[in-house]
Parts: sequence; structure tokens; C-alpha cells
Amino acid sequence: MISLAPSVLLIATALSGAAEPASTGLQFELTTLSGHRQTGVLTELSSDSATLTAGGKTAKVPLAEVLDIRALSVKPTASGGDPRRLEVALTDSSHLFVSGLGVSESGAQVETANFGKFALPLNAVANIRLAPNEPPVADAWHDLTTRDLTRDMLVIRKGNVLDHLDGTVGKVDDVGIHFVLDGEDVTLKREKIFGIVYARRNADPGKPVCEVTSTGGDFLKAQTAQWSNGQLKAGLLGGAQIVAPGEQIVTLDFSLGKVRYLSQLEPREVKYTPFFDQVWTYCRDRPRDGGMLRLGNKEYARGLWIHSRTLLKYRVNGEYRRFQAVMGIDQAVAPLGNVHVVISGDDKVLHQSDVRGSDPPLNLDLDIAGVREIEILVDFGGDLDIADHLDLADAKVIK
Repeated sequence: MISLAPSVLLIATALSGAAEPASTGLQFELTTLSGHRQTGVLTELSSDSATLTAGGKTAKVPLAEVLDIRALSVKPTASGGDPRRLEVALTDSSHLFVSGLGVSESGAQVETANFGKFALPLNAVANIRLAPNEPPVADAWHDLTTRDLTRDMLVIRKGNVLDHLDGTVGKVDDVGIHFVLDGEDVTLKREKIFGIVYARRNADPGKPVCEVTSTGGDFLKAQTAQWSNGQLKAGLLGGAQIVAPGEQIVTLDFSLGKVRYLSQLEPREVKYTPFFDQVWTYCRDRPRDGGMLRLGNKEYARGLWIHSRTLLKYRVNGEYRRFQAVMGIDQAVAPLGNVHVVISGDDKVLHQSDVRGSDPPLNLDLDIAGVREIEILVDFGGDLDIADHLDLADAKVIK
């Protein structure tokens, strides 16, 4: 059954005479801006509403009320995608991991495991990474791709350093890259090139309706999005159209990147210190034993459950202004529990305090403008016990 708040529910009617979707239908969880959650089979997504079906009933929720829609049984195959695969980034910050790639005057032809083959106009392509994005050069690649360019760049790796040539990129095929350098047309072996950064910029980024995350780590800003018959049909920047089976969709995010819950992000680093020789892994959106995160007699649909001693690091690349959360020992074990929490931004302490199960929940609102990396340390408190179950409920970063 689906339970919705009256202010959110648009239509909730029994499907009289209609067959209920098969039990194998993909189960999704829809979260509204007010924090209400409901689960069911996603049967329809249109320009103004999302429809879920469960227990013989349907619920149609206005998109204006939807925060996100997440698959319950589908997980990403890699944290943020496999950095060893070729990656194409668009000027609206979408990025795709591709298995096939060609560039001509008419545009970029790409092939992906999740969305098949399709074409992109060149003025929608920001950069193409052809070599693995390994830690020694990852920051340098990020810096190069965020420059304001007047000419295209061919990026070449020399050891742990990235160098570049400035000119005009032409045709790209499986073997070579055509490049105009100082007025001379040359062809460079593709295997020698780390990546391409285009000077082109799309003047009109369009108005995306949602952000799509796939099982392969693809991240797309969809200009249009429709769901029917278990498939997502989406329009991308520049007019490209893709179709993806529902099994390949992890999240449909309608907050448009203005809000990112930490439970939606993959930590860059996770480090545990055993507690009495036992490691308690952190959990997203639910306590270790299931149920809801609870603080002060209130339940939360989003957040992190963290046991001492755990260190989490998140890369946010200076894109957000505020970090907000409600912090406390989960109500399931309170008034027990005692931890020391340190939250840092780029190695600068933003907040630290002792948190006890007898304390009321604490509202955090931290300035993270310009911060590239957030570090959360939940350390052992003064009293060691197995009730060190900290909730960072509703933990999010805001642009």
C-alpha cells in the first residue's frame, strides 16, 4: 500500500478491474520535498506528475512536490563510474561512460552500455577523457576541464603530469585524432592522448527537468523525461534522445542539483577503526538494523547512520555553500551512546562537539563555500559502549 500526505497526493484510487503489476516489477521509492516517502512500481512519468502503483492502488504525485525517485533493488556498479572507461562530459555537466566514440564535423557519435548508440552535437560536448583518470592526475584533469578556453586542448600525460597542446580538434576515430596546430594539420595517435577539452560552449544550457544516475555511473541532466512500460525516455542537451530499461536507472533527481543528500553521494574515502574488534559499517538512510533514522521522536527519510570510529570523506569541489544536518544519537539506543564528532572542510575544523544519547538533537548549518572536500569523523567518546549510533539526519549540501 502507498501512504501519502493529503497535501501531496493528487490521485489515489483503487484500480478497479485492472490487473496489478507483476511482482517482478521494479520497485522505486519516491521522496517528496516535505520528506514523505512511498514505494511502488513506477508506472508512469510525465511532464507534470509521477505515478506509482502498489497493493492494487495508484498514486499520482505532482512533479513540483517530488525530490527524487530511487530504485530500491538497483545499485551502481561503481562509485561514480569506472575511471578506467572513456568519459564524455557535456557543457551542462552531464557525463557518460562510453564503450565507443567517434567525432566528425556533424558531431560526436557515442555508444554506451546503458543507452546504446546516439549522436551529440559538438557544441554540447565539453571534454572527452580517453585514458584512465587515476589519482595522480585526477585533480590536474579537473583543473584543465574547468578553464575558460579560446582554443581546443589536446591533453597528454607525462608520468604524473598533464601537459597540453592548443589548437583545433577535428576528426576523432579509433586510431587517430586530427588536430590543427599552429596552422598545420597533423594526426596524432589516439592512444597517446589523455583527453580533449573543447573551447566550444553552449550558449543555452536549456532547462533540465531532472538528473538521471545510471547503474554504470552515468550522470545526465535530462531536458525531457518520460517513463512508460518500464523504460525511461530522456532528451539530452542538443536534442539527443536516449531510451534506457528501468533496470539501469538508479535515481531520478528532481532537485536539479541544488540539494545533494550525503546519502546520495559516494564517499571518496571510508576508514574504520574497530570497536572491540568489530567493524560497524556506516549506513545510508536507515540504521544498521533497518527501520527509520529517529531523533527527538521524529523520523527522517534521508541521512547517515555512523558508528564510532568512522571517517568519511566527500569530494564536493567547491560547488556548495552550506552543509546542514540534524545530529544526535539514534533514538533506538538513547540515552546511551557517547561520541566525539569533528566535521572539517579542506582540513579546517568547521564543527566539533561531544554528542551524548541524553542530549537533544543539534541542528547543524555550516558554511562550506569554496570547500573542495568535507571530512566527517565520528570518534570514540568518553564512555566506550556499543550504543555509539550517531545519526546525521537530513544531512545535505546546498548550492
